[in-house]
Amino acid sequence: MALDIVSNVDYNFPQTTHSRATHMTTTDFIISQVKQFGKYRVIRGELIKRGMDVGVIARHFNVHPYSVRLVMMDRMKSSRIASYLESILGVPPGTLFPYVTQKPRRGKSSFRKSIV
Repeated sequence: MALDIVSNVDYNFPQTTHSRATHMTTTDFIISQVKQFGKYRVIRGELIKRGMDVGVIARHFNVHPYSVRLVMMDRMKSSRIASYLESILGVPPGTLFPYVTQKPRRGKSSFRKSIV
């Protein structure tokens, strides 16, 4: 799915990306970076490494780029955008955005049948 947006970018990255941690997978590396620098900075940096930016993702989903930024900062929830970001970064679903793997919540109806 990520390849249909930007076709000239090579997404075949090695499993280890950090020179000091030779046994660290890409997922473990990204999680450690999120703990150190924050989710927004890490995702933005990884997108830049892959030759993408927030605008490309926003155009793909036909939303404003600020909406994508709000999802990256955890100020807005969008399972479509969040799962797409996780697929671009190559992490399992629910790693960065846990609500992606949860069932959607349906609100209770405010309509109540009268007792009489």
